[in-house]
Amino acid sequence: MSIKTVGLKVAGGALAVAFVVAAMAGHTGRAGADGCKPGPCPAIDTRPDLVVNFVEVAQHPQGWPMARFGVRNQGLSNAGTFTLKVLINGQVVNVVPVAGLWAGDVTTFVYWPLPAGGSKSKTSIEVVLDTNNEIDESNELNNVTQAVLIY
Repeated sequence: MSIKTVGLKVAGGALAVAFVVAAMAGHTGRAGADGCKPGPCPAIDTRPDLVVNFVEVAQHPQGWPMARFGVRNQGLSNAGTFTLKVLINGQVVNVVPVAGLWAGDVTTFVYWPLPAGGSKSKTSIEVVLDTNNEIDESNELNNVTQAVLIY
């Protein structure tokens, strides 16, 4: 291990602060929570990762209850064209081609009308992303989200 001292002079004053930097021979990444130990660290998976990040009931401007959900690419690369499928109470009600989603972006989708019912209606919704496996994702196991909407 080598230790190196670096000085920093604060502008407008005579104060100097010293920092100690330790370098371990052969360490090419950061140690800590990611489990990387001295030596080469594992490669970071930079592929896209599509997830549904929220599902909620919203009100259509004409008063109908509707489902609104967001799709997020939480990966490090842009996702190209993919397809998503919406099921209401176990029945496929919509298949939507999506032109793509940039890394870190969220896009919102809306489905209406939800099935009519009385006060406190319950409807199950399932959103399936990348239904045809068009996108090579870092996690292929998080593409299905199910929720019960009460409205």
